[in-house]
Amino acid sequence: MATKYPPRLGYQKKMTAEDILGLHAASDDTSVVVWSMQQPGAIDRLMQEGKLSGDPRFAFVDETHNWKRFGYVWMQEQMARRITGYKQELPIWALLVPPSFSDRENDTLLRIEIPKSRMLISFYLPWTELEPAFAYLWNMQEWRDHWVTIIHPYAAVDATDLQKNVFVGPHGQRRTEWNEVECRASWERMFDLTLINREDFRWGLTLQTMIPYVLSDDVKDMRPLSKRAN
Repeated sequence: MATKYPPRLGYQKKMTAEDILGLHAASDDTSVVVWSMQQPGAIDRLMQEGKLSGDPRFAFVDETHNWKRFGYVWMQEQMARRITGYKQELPIWALLVPPSFSDRENDTLLRIEIPKSRMLISFYLPWTELEPAFAYLWNMQEWRDHWVTIIHPYAAVDATDLQKNVFVGPHGQRRTEWNEVECRASWERMFDLTLINREDFRWGLTLQTMIPYVLSDDVKDMRPLSKRAN
């Protein structure tokens, strides 16, 4: 009797809305191709130990990236809720479509195939837009309803949502004010791929994924990735 293999999804070019909805509907055992950029030291560790997770020595290399500490703690909390068997590993970041260049020297691009159940997929844009908010929370160590005007801790999905990033006071004065519970709930919408159906959806078609660990057997190909020209 022939072995039944799970279906496989892979994207070589920009994804469409139909692709994203198809990925959402795919079963947890679907094998998904993702792409991760890794430095030589990480590649060596993967080959020697057979397993690779994120390493804080390289993920948080300087003070300018402190926002990552808060952002990744939050993402790890989400992974614990959404991935069975997750053990608080610092995740590996990957894309659903292969990048054509890197911002670092000596990056290698890994083509990885793993079950959908072992990854947390989200829209990319809200993650990057929340970077200033994550940095602010890391530095302040507490939530404050009134924030610096340029920081928007509410993840706006569409044009209507964008209005929530401006608070108009009782006398018409414009200032920023956010409710913590509402804002934190808005962050979690980045995992809802069905939002692509929203009118005036503003997060685009780029997805990212967080993976607890990569095994050497998961890597199907690797190749050098050129650094982007200045």
